[in-house]
Amino acid sequence: MFVFDVDNTLTKRREQISTEMADLLFHVSKLAPIVITTGAGRERITRQLNPVLPLISEIHTNYCVEWFALKNDIRTLEQEVYAHIAEYSYSISEHKCTISTVSDIDWRQRIVRDYKQLFPDTNFFVSGRRSIDILPSGVTKHSFLDTTDIVYFGDEFYEFGNDTTVRADKVFKVKNPTETEQILKDMI
Repeated sequence: MFVFDVDNTLTKRREQISTEMADLLFHVSKLAPIVITTGAGRERITRQLNPVLPLISEIHTNYCVEWFALKNDIRTLEQEVYAHIAEYSYSISEHKCTISTVSDIDWRQRIVRDYKQLFPDTNFFVSGRRSIDILPSGVTKHSFLDTTDIVYFGDEFYEFGNDTTVRADKVFKVKNPTETEQILKDMI
């Protein structure tokens, strides 16, 4: 199974998949199923990956929202976290599980480190260019992957990055879609 993050892995941030990457995924789909796991919303991912949607076996978007099924859980966590954000100046997004912050990664890593101590039953991960994902303890990008035969491509493997939790037989830490393309060309 090939598992991919989207932004900065299959596409440039928030952009549609390139023709070359779409062609490569067509060839990859002949080797093994393709799975997408990302914290971005389904609507945005559908726009970004539209040309290759028929090739994809599973898409797990907003993985944090799917796990916060009960509104009370969202409200409780939001209230607890919100009580502590006055000193940081950021706000909770409409997803109710992502804190939008500044793009400084060191600053976000400090916030995550602090929050892990304040809320030990909750996972916090640095995600994307400006976000921190909030998930129940034990829930990660890997939670949806119920197989051990995984080749994973992602870009957020720094301290507290949301790709660090994925357990795979082979992991490719990429910086951009060009690196992903080169690795896939070498594989097929």
